Amino acid sequence: MKASPPLRRVDSVEALGRVKASLAALAAGAALTRTCALHTEGIYRSGGESRRREHTMFERSLTPNITVTIGHHTRIYFAFVTTAPTELDSPATVTLHAATFADVVNFAAEAITFDSSLASTPARLVLVDAMELAWQRAKYRGHQHRLLPADPGLVGLNTLQHWLWQRLQSPTGNQVAA
Repeated sequence: MKASPPLRRVDSVEALGRVKASLAALAAGAALTRTCALHTEGIYRSGGESRRREHTMFERSLTPNITVTIGHHTRIYFAFVTTAPTELDSPATVTLHAATFADVVNFAAEAITFDSSLASTPARLVLVDAMELAWQRAKYRGHQHRLLPADPGLVGLNTLQHWLWQRLQSPTGNQVAA
């Protein structure tokens, strides 16, 4: 049987597909200039009872984020302030800065009422993988730790890039930016 010629060139946009075209745009920096949409299932309360929504919703996230591509793998990380210890982190969570809560809380987007009992509590500025965000949030909150979105004005893309590069260049995996 005679082989038929291909319908399109192997390197055409159609053959590369939407995913590869999107990754090419991502590599060109397209994702670094847009806000990210988080795909979440919504649960809401109405009249005191919980109901699961019939459809999923997209939330626009104002939480600072950074897109990291290593080889063929691309991940989006969101910046948060947390009081949780590293033992509760997923393997993909990255600590950028560690200090007392009194110091780190300044990076939080939400206004926090200062509680002197929390002032000396250890806290961190962390990057959480978008694919593990719901799990990470539940884990922290399940152990009564705070997870606060970082302020996009204080922890913007340039700051995240700078601290992530410092973290990646540190001699040991346990050091964080001070």
